[in-house]
Amino acid sequence: MQVAADSSSLIYLGKLDRLPLLERLYSDVLIAPSVWEETIQGGKEVHPVESAQLERSLREYELIDLTYDEVRLSQLFRMDLRLGAGEAEVIAVSSIRGCVAMVDEKRARAAAVRLGVRLVGTVGVLLAAREISLLSYDELLDLLRRLASVAWVSPDIMARVIQSLREEEGI
Repeated sequence: MQVAADSSSLIYLGKLDRLPLLERLYSDVLIAPSVWEETIQGGKEVHPVESAQLERSLREYELIDLTYDEVRLSQLFRMDLRLGAGEAEVIAVSSIRGCVAMVDEKRARAAAVRLGVRLVGTVGVLLAAREISLLSYDELLDLLRRLASVAWVSPDIMARVIQSLREEEGI
């Protein structure tokens, strides 16, 4: 299964030093042009060292060219749904190619759901890694806490995820 990844999810997984999980969970990780621009070029201006590390990791993934239809659809999403360029491209690619969209931003997630696009976020990637034993219970809890320190995660979602994990572990 392929995944088209948005910049925020890539940055968060990079900060957690868990980008390699994507290679284990998905057959291909697709990087749209605006996602590359936002993640790498934009990152160089703000965090040059982190951006260089992230760039080395992202070179392992597939930087894609958008088809004409994907360009048109992403433009429509930007105008009608007021999505950012990267989010619009990720959802357009996922919609047309039938792959999973990896996005964290609330408006983009809502748009993907309305369009019937399969969706995962950073928390979902971490949970999927736990499901196939790539992460232990303690590692996952630590990563969720670290994620909450670098990104806004809904307290309700975080509480439900942790409660579910505790129930699975019998705690």
